[in-house]
Amino acid sequence: MIDASPFLFVFNRVLDTLIGVGIALIVNTVHLPRKRQKDILFVSGIDDTLLNQKDQMSPYSRIELNRLIDSGAKFTVSTGRTPATIRESLPGIHLKLPVIAMDGAVLCDLNENSYLMKYQMSTSQAQTICDFLDRKGTSYFTNCVVDDLLVIYYDQLISPLHQEVYERRHRSPHRNYVQKTQSVYENVVYLYLLDKKEIMEKLYWELMEQEWIDSYRVAFHDPIRYPGCANIKIYIKDATRENMLRNLKALLNLDKVITFGSVEGRYDVCIEDTGKDELVKTLKKLYEPVGLEKETVR
Repeated sequence: MIDASPFLFVFNRVLDTLIGVGIALIVNTVHLPRKRQKDILFVSGIDDTLLNQKDQMSPYSRIELNRLIDSGAKFTVSTGRTPATIRESLPGIHLKLPVIAMDGAVLCDLNENSYLMKYQMSTSQAQTICDFLDRKGTSYFTNCVVDDLLVIYYDQLISPLHQEVYERRHRSPHRNYVQKTQSVYENVVYLYLLDKKEIMEKLYWELMEQEWIDSYRVAFHDPIRYPGCANIKIYIKDATRENMLRNLKALLNLDKVITFGSVEGRYDVCIEDTGKDELVKTLKKLYEPVGLEKETVR
């Protein structure tokens, strides 16, 4: 049967299409009202949370994280990296709040190039640990914060491994490498040791047998960049991320905090897949919740 009014049929189809396009435009431009959680401090690690396996952030995470921060999200990072390495790892990220760096040993304002707080060794503590390492004939890097400058003292670079560390890092304007002419005991934040794994393991257990070791925190790691090697970082015992986070909360006058990390049970939110922008997507839901979504706060 032939339609008696083909023009009416075409008109109806065009009208239906226009109505559909109009509804789509409204849905895409109108958002449900969201209360932004500006009274919560969001704290994330960097490795395996913000950065993927290639040590990079995706374009989506970079853009969306900056949007959240610029809209008022109180976001910062807590990491074992130095402030210089944070800058290198997160270029272009608008980190407006102080960052917890050096595994909790310092609180740094990257925008002002200022160290706001630091857990550093006393002169006697630095002398005790340095004298022990010197007797063992162990080379190490002494990381000091002097007048808002990170100064890294080193012994003569005999080891190819130590030479590689120096060559890779010393060009940064935020690190100042100085060869030691005498022992350094003042303004020491931590000592950094790197060598073959079996050497570091032996030294670690010798350290742990010393009667004064309870005054220090000794961290042992297997660095991905140097296979077959291990590093040791030595801090005073109070230099922890948890302690520095309490200081940051007090500084910002914030009671609520949500932490993000890759270790199950250690953080409020466990990030399992950085390749899918999991951290930023979760942060967005917590900062701009819709409806009855509830945040995990401690």
